[in-house]
Amino acid sequence: MLAVKSLDKEQFIELTNKLPENMEQLIKENYNYFQWGGIVEGLEKGKKQKENEVIKNCFMQDMSAKKIASLVNLTPKEVELRIKEMQLTRSSRARSGMNDAH
Repeated sequence: MLAVKSLDKEQFIELTNKLPENMEQLIKENYNYFQWGGIVEGLEKGKKQKENEVIKNCFMQDMSAKKIASLVNLTPKEVELRIKEMQLTRSSRARSGMNDAH
């Protein structure tokens, strides 16, 4: 089901219309549950938050982007971008008076 996520809705309908009726209904119900139920998006968001937590902790201990990348299975460039995103977020909060208590 997760592999089907990459299909747009029209492609998915065209593909499932070729299945026997009982199987078509089951697939469509499960697809709707995964696609529009937010499960996939929630899992991806949680994974990114955990990766960011690891990146932040390692970065705070002066670990290189290359070493951090190997821990979180990203490229060093992706790690550098995440670090910049977190730094921008942190400086935005500081300017708006919403500074973290960390």
